[in-house]
Amino acid sequence: MKKKILLLIFAVSFFSCNQLSEEERLIHNQKVISGIDRKKSDLDKILANIDEQSKKLSTEFDDVYSFKIGRSSSTKRAQIAELEKKSRIIYNYRLDINNLKNKLDVLHKTFEWPESPKKVLEKLFEIAKYGNYNQTIFLVDPYDENDNKVDKIAYISAYPVEEKDEFMQNFKYGRIIGTPIFKEKKADIEFLFGLNADYKRTMKLVKRNKSWYLSSY
Repeated sequence: MKKKILLLIFAVSFFSCNQLSEEERLIHNQKVISGIDRKKSDLDKILANIDEQSKKLSTEFDDVYSFKIGRSSSTKRAQIAELEKKSRIIYNYRLDINNLKNKLDVLHKTFEWPESPKKVLEKLFEIAKYGNYNQTIFLVDPYDENDNKVDKIAYISAYPVEEKDEFMQNFKYGRIIGTPIFKEKKADIEFLFGLNADYKRTMKLVKRNKSWYLSSY
């Protein structure tokens, strides 16, 4: 399976890596494979948490269906309806996380973003503005050496609607306010985000081959 993934990554990243030596390409591809494995592990932890939520919900269902003196039938129906709503959310969350996990081998590759950290950050704002959540996985460090906040950006396509809305509100009005500061294969850019674009942060990006990726903020 590892060899199959390596061949796939080599095929999709050949043109973006053709300035590297054979040894550098192999190291890069191995690091991408390790990054995929770590992100799958992250998603497995999310799935474990979802399973815990399902168990708690099952207990709540048992409690609601049990006989309670003085509770009206309309109250019971309302309680059941609310739990069924939660159940659908959990079901879809699990399904979306599993789908993302199964796609990582293909999606999590060196993507041809412009050779500019500024363009990558602007792409993040554009995704939030138009809701193109499936593209965020391409913005994140393929070696998975990024922080947890950037992990959430990577996985946002699989998160519940409420968290997608939060992501949208945080970044759709984002704007760059500083000139990128470069140091070797890293770059820092100051930006504003939030509903009123009044929170200032520094986005740290890292260069892999000739492409830039989000690392932390």
